[in-house]
Amino acid sequence: MNYELAADFTFSEKLIIQPALFYSKLNNTIQLENNVEPGVSQMQNTGKSEFMGGDISLVFLPVKQMRLYVTYSYIQRNNLDNPEIKFIDVPDNKVFASVEYEFLKRANINVSGEYNSQRFSTSYGNISPEYFLLNTQASLKFAQWFTIQMGINNVLDKNYTISEGYPEEGRSFYASLLFTYNK
Repeated sequence: MNYELAADFTFSEKLIIQPALFYSKLNNTIQLENNVEPGVSQMQNTGKSEFMGGDISLVFLPVKQMRLYVTYSYIQRNNLDNPEIKFIDVPDNKVFASVEYEFLKRANINVSGEYNSQRFSTSYGNISPEYFLLNTQASLKFAQWFTIQMGINNVLDKNYTISEGYPEEGRSFYASLLFTYNK
């Protein structure tokens, strides 16, 4: 059973706030259980659980060419029948923010940041620590249907893990050419 209460508040054309709360009750939760035998993990029915939390998003348009976006999410997951088996891969707290600036009606620059609190990385309780990532992207539409994008992910070259013992990618650069056909 899932319950959600959400709203969308628009204050003038410059500010939008979107809060939401949710609660879910599961009777037959299927989740990964690590080391059911040495070195063996398995998806298992662990019984009843509940997920609850909320998020709030804010979109602010201070000038026509600029958009600021911030969202905060909180989730609490409880294994009611087997509390010693932890839910993995989802942080309790997450914040995402971005600033996008458009200029010349065909170019934009976007800077975004993402914070994730610590999370369980195994069902028996190993923890991956919190982290913050900073990313940038610039794009330019240079023909009717073509756009070039370039960016840097993990600008600060932060060492972080989502699953303990498996480091994620460091700073990376990318460039792409997009073709978008609109009638």
